[in-house]
Amino acid sequence: MAERVTTRSLLAGFEEAAQRFYVASKETDSDAAFRPLFEALNWSVSLDDRLQAAWEASPTNPAKWWSDGFIHGDDVKGVRYARNRVHHQWADALFLSSSGRAYPRTYPLVFHEWRWRPELPAGRNTQFQAEYAAQLAAGPARVTLGNLSLCFHDAAGELSPEG
Repeated sequence: MAERVTTRSLLAGFEEAAQRFYVASKETDSDAAFRPLFEALNWSVSLDDRLQAAWEASPTNPAKWWSDGFIHGDDVKGVRYARNRVHHQWADALFLSSSGRAYPRTYPLVFHEWRWRPELPAGRNTQFQAEYAAQLAAGPARVTLGNLSLCFHDAAGELSPEG
């Protein structure tokens, strides 16, 4: 049987992309910040899928979704909703705000920030729309990445055989 990429490797890819985003977001080139943000969000979809498969193979509680039992699990659901609305076009789920950085502030200060759109294109399936509205809509993408990191690390330690 062929070896598969470990959850740990997927998590490392997510973290590396998120760190590149955090660094690039301090610069004046907003497009340079978008590229690692796009990458981190794609890693997050792979992690979500992997953790859901592990959950279904060996459930530890009666919840349908792996993220139900973990901190910031609703952020995962909000990202899942966004991904289902825009598929691979993350640019349609995010916008560049020039109104300044939101709290928590980070330094050095820059006056642009990638944020989630207040509303996403309509679709047939509204599953997790409420989580998107409550956790992500109009909020900074950097905060979402931090929340996803906490959730994925917590879940990987519990749901993934390789940690």
